[in-house]
Amino acid sequence: FNPVDTLYGRLRLGSKNYFGRGLVVFQFALATFLIIATFLIYSQFNYLMHFNLGYDDTNTAIVNTGTIDRAKLDVFRSEIRKDPAVLSVTADQGGEWGTIARINGNRDMSFDFKHIDENYFPQFRIPVVKGRNFSADYATDTANAIMINEAFAREAGWDEPIGKQVDFFYDNKKFTVIGVIKDYHYAALTKKIGPQLFNMHPQYQYRDVYIKLREGSVAGSLKYIEKVYKSMFPLKPYQYHFRDKQNEAQYEKEAMWKKILTFGAILTIFISCIGLFGLAALAAEKRTKEIGIRKVLGASAAVIVRKLSVDFLRLVLLASIIAIPAARWLMGKWLENYPYRIAMSGWIFAAAVVIVACVALFTISFQAIRAARANPVKSLRSE
Repeated sequence: FNPVDTLYGRLRLGSKNYFGRGLVVFQFALATFLIIATFLIYSQFNYLMHFNLGYDDTNTAIVNTGTIDRAKLDVFRSEIRKDPAVLSVTADQGGEWGTIARINGNRDMSFDFKHIDENYFPQFRIPVVKGRNFSADYATDTANAIMINEAFAREAGWDEPIGKQVDFFYDNKKFTVIGVIKDYHYAALTKKIGPQLFNMHPQYQYRDVYIKLREGSVAGSLKYIEKVYKSMFPLKPYQYHFRDKQNEAQYEKEAMWKKILTFGAILTIFISCIGLFGLAALAAEKRTKEIGIRKVLGASAAVIVRKLSVDFLRLVLLASIIAIPAARWLMGKWLENYPYRIAMSGWIFAAAVVIVACVALFTISFQAIRAARANPVKSLRSE
């Protein structure tokens, strides 16, 4: 700047400032995108947390006993059932097991395998839709009976699966289907429900014991279970966790992204507001005399604020037009990772635009109101 112009306040400020406006558009487009992404991740995360898994996992503690046979499981069960707050006890082999078997005499099929006891389905409230549940009243249930889920029956092409045989050819064992359970989400919701098979054969052992506890008595029951555990398994550390918390832990990645994008959206909006604040200050300075003339001619403060704000709100609108299609496409790709997902509702995009517009308007209004309230005599004064 010319020193004389600087001292006399006659600065020639830039006219259009396309570069600055372009940065504001980019920053607010990024902010709008991040807000949309945050809303969608929040919605998908809450959807996963409240999704009906098809079984009851409330107040269910899981205690890992190490590998034990049915006889030791029954002793452990009978001891902890002495606590009246322990409602029921069941067990499985723990972890995720996958294997194959031969069906229809000539087709090999892969599936999830679980070794359980007869209390498993009643305790988790998983309905038996065909046939019957395992029962201690049938001695053959431990020898050659199996149960399957609906997905297994569909995959095998069985309309009437009861009585069908599954050949574990590598073990020279054949099992007969005695019941079909309703599909439930035994894995994370990032996977579709696949074929699943259950048996009680004594060849396999148990490891994870599921203990259903009465509401309000959890802490006391856990102490009693610890006492019984240490008396039966003195060389193994006592550890437990809850089934519902275990399910929530499957979505740690989503929870992490929720935090990252929330922080990113707030930071981006803040940076965008700094740029917009600077442009608004520059515009108000450039139009000082115009504002003074308008006030002298009777324009209200509201009219002047609207005049100064409308140009910048157009930039925010342009940013939204850029951000919405990009967010819709990219977040649509992200949601494709989930077989069970939310729909991208229009309110999410509208809410993001409204939030950004309100923040921008608040930022602009500070400078616009200041300019509108300035004394027109000072604005029109010249040397």
